[in-house]
Amino acid sequence: MSSIIVLNYVSGATASLCTPEFKRKNNAGRYSRAAFVCQHLNLEQYKGFGEAFDTYRGMQLDEDDDFQAWCSECEKVRLQSNGWNDESEEFAKIKLICEDCYFELKSLNTK
Repeated sequence: MSSIIVLNYVSGATASLCTPEFKRKNNAGRYSRAAFVCQHLNLEQYKGFGEAFDTYRGMQLDEDDDFQAWCSECEKVRLQSNGWNDESEEFAKIKLICEDCYFELKSLNTK
């Protein structure tokens, strides 16, 4: 079974400061970009998968873009809270992971 490497908890304010230069060398020896996901996404149970924009493995991002995803429950809270704010971010507890882990999560959590 694969495991997700959670680098650390990231608040909304901290996430906005991260740059595309943050990279992690993966097992294949290449660097992968940073990605941000909610605390609920995991590799054991389907949680749904919402993204800031459609993504695919190996895609090139603009400098200002990051991979970002959240579960169905976070989407409900986000909509009830009128978007991302202190309340919805507290529920999501966004984590910083690598791009490779992001796409593993996406594969499991999309239908």
